[in-house]
Amino acid sequence: MLHHPTCLFPLTYNRDSGNIDETELLALLQLLRSKNEAFVIGAYLLKLDSSAEVSRSEAISKLGECEKYMASMLYVEDAAKKFECMLHKVQLQSFVKDLGEAVACARNSNKL
Repeated sequence: MLHHPTCLFPLTYNRDSGNIDETELLALLQLLRSKNEAFVIGAYLLKLDSSAEVSRSEAISKLGECEKYMASMLYVEDAAKKFECMLHKVQLQSFVKDLGEAVACARNSNKL
């Protein structure tokens, strides 16, 4: 994963893909937590909040990258829908760019 998990929260919340490409968005969409995973990670974080032994940020730093990503996405409402929106936006931008290049090529063709 090229992007730090916690940096994805504002992008996802605002449905702004930033510089994330289509392939990365597809991978991140597939890595979204299931309901069971959300429950387990949520319970883990709730347990941390009630314990004074370890700070939350310290405990999260011990998680793997995938779990950090899932933890950061816990607070994004309709995360899958937002990722799909960003994916469609990136795909549309790519299509429009390709179409513009094809039109430019056709205009410059001697056959027209």
